[in-house]
Amino acid sequence: MKKLFIPLVLVCLIAISYAFTNFSNNKPKEVKTWYGCCTNHYKHKNLNYNCIRTTRSFKTYKKCRAAKKRHEKSYKKHRYACR
Repeated sequence: MKKLFIPLVLVCLIAISYAFTNFSNNKPKEVKTWYGCCTNHYKHKNLNYNCIRTTRSFKTYKKCRAAKKRHEKSYKKHRYACR
């Protein structure tokens, strides 16, 4: 029983990680600006919008926050592919 359990757990972990990578790669390609990351295709471009609500990974969240801070300083659109 124990010999079957370990490969089963590994298969499950691989399947879960694969599902998550596919899920994060299916975002609309045209959303390239920092507020695309933050608002995740919402119509409003609110500077105070909380990024973490719609971003799916911590890496994306950090990238989004950094771009947001730069945007608030320079008031220019920064092009970010939301990956």
